Amino acid sequence: MTDWQRAKELLALSMISGVGPVLARQLLAHYKSGEVIFSRSVADLMAVPNVGAVVAKKIVEANTLEKAEQELELLEKRNIIPLLFDSVEYPSFLRDIPSAPLVLFYRGNRQALERLGKRTLSIVGTRKATAYGREFVQTLVSELKEYSSDITIVSGLAHGIDAEAHRAALQNELATIGILGHGFSYLYPSNHVQMAEQMLEKGGLLTEYVCDTAPDAYNFLQRNRIIAGIAAATIVVESPIQGGALATANYCLEYNRHLFAVPGTVGRTMSQGCNRLIARHKATLIESADDIAAMLKWDKKTSINPPSALFLPTKEEELILSVIGSGNPKSFDEIVIEAQLPINQLQMLLFQLEFAGQIRQLPGRLYERTH
Repeated sequence: MTDWQRAKELLALSMISGVGPVLARQLLAHYKSGEVIFSRSVADLMAVPNVGAVVAKKIVEANTLEKAEQELELLEKRNIIPLLFDSVEYPSFLRDIPSAPLVLFYRGNRQALERLGKRTLSIVGTRKATAYGREFVQTLVSELKEYSSDITIVSGLAHGIDAEAHRAALQNELATIGILGHGFSYLYPSNHVQMAEQMLEKGGLLTEYVCDTAPDAYNFLQRNRIIAGIAAATIVVESPIQGGALATANYCLEYNRHLFAVPGTVGRTMSQGCNRLIARHKATLIESADDIAAMLKWDKKTSINPPSALFLPTKEEELILSVIGSGNPKSFDEIVIEAQLPINQLQMLLFQLEFAGQIRQLPGRLYERTH
């Protein structure tokens, strides 16, 4: 079977109303191929669990194979790449969620697709972002670049926090991918067209919707599961009690992905969602990129002074390294007690060891050895 034929069959199956990603996979598991599915009778299809008469009749009569072929021809003309759920280019993290689309549509840098995975972060939040939220996003993305130039920032291209996340990624020369709630015949909101075009160079745009799908509200809610599912972690920067950002957060929890939230001022509407996630222990409070890196066990791409085989510690530095050990990180207070050195001297020694690349400081004033 050619890739074109398989793409046509999977796309046709996904275009049938009432056949979602879960049911489509059940059909494929039962019949092994789309070609067999479309050759079955209504009675045969109804023998598959969860396939009722209405859906079976649509599969037989909808003639979606022809529509799918027309769509593929349109995609080719517009340089849009169809990504099949079992292809190498399909985002690996997204493939793991139960409702992963059979087919995705991508426009942009193909290398950005290859990088999606452990260093992919979704940043979401309210459309009515405050100066505090915007500034936090800018600072956070700038700090994240210090850990790796391969980090990819994902968001939904909406006004507010989403746009700020994409903008910050572009400014820091990081790949960024926008998840659309519509097909490629549209770009919503329209005043983000220029930014979207800039994103195509190092990142891209991704959607599960065929080209002529309009930007309807329901599509954006569905789109949120992709934002959560495609990344190793999701960061909620600002959000009211209800909204798309919290819907994305709930998907993140459902998929057992890391969820982070930025605390905000008590009583402010745009801080209530994040504060509640933190208070209910659904999200980890973060104040900087270091907090994210510590949870995800990232190392910075370089250190001020990389560890050297020629490093010769003083007697006091040897003591500190011995106290910290190679096990769990040690707190500053624990080091004070075990090293029994004056605090001023200890602080200087810790700084020197960190500068030499022998230890690193983690959030909460914890220290661990780098090797």
